[in-house]
Amino acid sequence: MCERPRLRIPTTAIRISSSDPITVRERGAARPKGVIPKRAAPPAPRKVLRVGREEDMASYPSGMWRAATAFFALTSTLIGCQGATVAHLNASSNSADSIISHFESANPGYRLSWETGVSTLKVSQPSVVFVQSGEGTAKGNRWTSPFGIGDLLRAPEDEKIILDPPADLLIFGLPTPLDPELPAIIRPDWDGKITDTPGGCAAEEDAYRRILLTWQASKGPYLSHQINAHRVRIRDSFTHYHPVNGGFDEFYLVQEAPPGARLIVGENLQDILEPSRLTKEEAKQLLKEIPLKKGDLVYLPRGVAHRGVGGAVVQVITVPGFVPGAEIPLDDAIRKINKQFELDPNEALPNHQGNSFINFQVSDKKVDIRVGQNLFTSLRLDGRDPVLWPVLNPAGGAMTRSFPFANVDGENRDHSHHRSIWFAHGDTNGNDFWHNPAAQVQLDGPIATTEGDGRGILQFQESWVGESGETICRGIRRIEPFTGSGFHGLDFDLTLVAGESGLLFGDTKEGTMAIRVAAPIKADAGGELIDSEGRKAKEVWGKRAKWVAASGELPTGPSAIVVMDHPSNLRHPTYWHARTYGLVAANPFGVSDFEGKARSTTETRIEPGKSIRFRYRMMFFSGAPTPKTLNRLFEDFAAR
Repeated sequence: MCERPRLRIPTTAIRISSSDPITVRERGAARPKGVIPKRAAPPAPRKVLRVGREEDMASYPSGMWRAATAFFALTSTLIGCQGATVAHLNASSNSADSIISHFESANPGYRLSWETGVSTLKVSQPSVVFVQSGEGTAKGNRWTSPFGIGDLLRAPEDEKIILDPPADLLIFGLPTPLDPELPAIIRPDWDGKITDTPGGCAAEEDAYRRILLTWQASKGPYLSHQINAHRVRIRDSFTHYHPVNGGFDEFYLVQEAPPGARLIVGENLQDILEPSRLTKEEAKQLLKEIPLKKGDLVYLPRGVAHRGVGGAVVQVITVPGFVPGAEIPLDDAIRKINKQFELDPNEALPNHQGNSFINFQVSDKKVDIRVGQNLFTSLRLDGRDPVLWPVLNPAGGAMTRSFPFANVDGENRDHSHHRSIWFAHGDTNGNDFWHNPAAQVQLDGPIATTEGDGRGILQFQESWVGESGETICRGIRRIEPFTGSGFHGLDFDLTLVAGESGLLFGDTKEGTMAIRVAAPIKADAGGELIDSEGRKAKEVWGKRAKWVAASGELPTGPSAIVVMDHPSNLRHPTYWHARTYGLVAANPFGVSDFEGKARSTTETRIEPGKSIRFRYRMMFFSGAPTPKTLNRLFEDFAAR
């Protein structure tokens, strides 16, 4: 039994353009343009260029592309005893012969040809033809149609197709004919049956993604189990691979490429899946970038990790097709590598965050919390206690007041102790954590983060240090950012453990889980302040409710904030220190201020070594949720 090697599977790229064309010829013979001869055998091995140096392929057997097996699951492991080579080729006929050899040896019965300036096309086996340049009229035996870049021609064996003017074509010969009921020409930008279908490598709502041939009839009108294709603008796809067994080979035929368009690939798939034996330097080299230009053809054999970035319009071609379940995601594995080797942002392996992926960037004084590529909020650790600012809704609207961190026109600069989102109480063992900067909440130890799709976790330990420097209590703070349709949210969970002297929360309105909302949202500026019981504006203050919401019109559109009190909290439903000038604070302790009861009967004492837990949910909407919606969301929170 051979030693299991690191598996490298080749990525081959060809430059194809009318100015420097690739013409594929039968070895030792010329042929007319547009005619694909029957190939008796693949060309002999030759030297190819591997990103920066030459590699001699002669020592590798022709079956090296199948030198692995895959367990068809997210935890797939590739095992093989043969090496693999990466080929990134410049335009030349030798380059074309090499990529054809690789593809055809891995896919018996298929043929590949790149043809330029074709006016008459006649194939010797059933074929699918992709138009790369040229625009005019195509004419078959019994049909005539306009054609242009991005179109697909179905070319039956021995049918002659006339192209006027001549066109540049990428031609795939197939083992058996396509369904004769398929159109002779498929035009993704003109066929009324083909519409934008977000998903896969272009999942955003406004994606340009048009499926020409599909494996499943539910995905598009034209079915094939020999070859699939979709024309798509790839802004930022997820990283994935197609398994060696049961997967498919993939081509990117680049038809538009703005600056910065690129493909990120990884050939050492086994090391991506099992990085434990790597050094940090080896881990940093697992992925590389291939810049994309109009006219490129990139060949991605089964088992190559890949991700498109930068907005190129490509014809994605797969053989035999998009087999259901054969796209295995890798971004979680890549993020684990970054975390395992503690790769800083400048050296971390690039990965797709997704529109809903919660991720963190931790520094000494701040933790940025992002949803996909966009900032949601930052946990600031440079002050007297942890504060969240700025806080942005999905539309990018600033949801909390910027003062005292920044001066913004139109904001009142009162109550400098109101700092965006914070947790504090004005009488904690006689210390005023609400007003007095001498009373501080200090970070104890490192910050732990867990990233994930739709929800993440940020957790740390803290000490509450009184005005005289004594430690009053210690705590564990857990913040779970999450996102959904039209909102971002934070689940706040704090457990405080009393010190040797116990923990006494005095009865005062000055607390506790607090938000100072942005100026346009406050009731005094035309916004609305409402609670779960239907009370509004000044009637909300001092009353008990499950939630309080503030809403108004930001420059980005209608927006709203809601703060929810968990049923497990002390004195649920809590009292609200909520003001029309913009303060919204859940306060379970200020009974005397809110109801006029004697303070001595309403203080809350925690015995030494015992704990108290606080749980709140804060949500930030792009839009104006109804009370009915907020009640439903509260029930979801209450069930956690």
